[in-house]
Amino acid sequence: MLAVRYLQHIGQQIENLVLNGTTNLAFDGVAFFSDVSGVRLIDNLGTGTIGAAAPTAAQVEADIDTMRMTVMQFKDSKNVAIGLVPMVFAGHPKLERLFRTIMNSTGDPAGAHAGVSNPVRDMIRDYISLPNATDLNDVYGFVVDMPVKPFIYQNRQPLNQELVRQPLNRKLIFKADYRAGYGYSLPHLAIKLVSAIS
Repeated sequence: MLAVRYLQHIGQQIENLVLNGTTNLAFDGVAFFSDVSGVRLIDNLGTGTIGAAAPTAAQVEADIDTMRMTVMQFKDSKNVAIGLVPMVFAGHPKLERLFRTIMNSTGDPAGAHAGVSNPVRDMIRDYISLPNATDLNDVYGFVVDMPVKPFIYQNRQPLNQELVRQPLNRKLIFKADYRAGYGYSLPHLAIKLVSAIS
């Protein structure tokens, strides 16, 4: 199972970066998800609508709209909109069903517009469940269509698997090790919404 755990470990390290993004610092010395101004030109920490008690498709649609509009309006140092679009979203596993319903439904899953096609169906490429997420109110959006991704995984030493036989002890020892680095990339490639609704 160590080879399988190797792949899981990579995912866990990226998940830790996501879940701790409001306290861990990015390259500019500011928390990766932050609403500060001055030091950083963009504000990638916003307010959402998803409520932990009873999340709805309408809340998910509203948060998708908020994330997309906010990221699309991120500006560069010359005050020009960069025009990025988040297509991959992540959050608590309990939200996966709502997101996937919205992704796959032909009609409006929020029920606000009967007989109308799903307005956000093509706005979601994927939803990633974060197994260690504890707050249903936190939702993340990521821009993945750029050569640079929101999070960095640097493989320093590929997986090395070894089977060691110890005939005297009648043991077979399986070992696996690798070395890698993980970190934050550009903050304008990700956004986090936090809802005060519980």
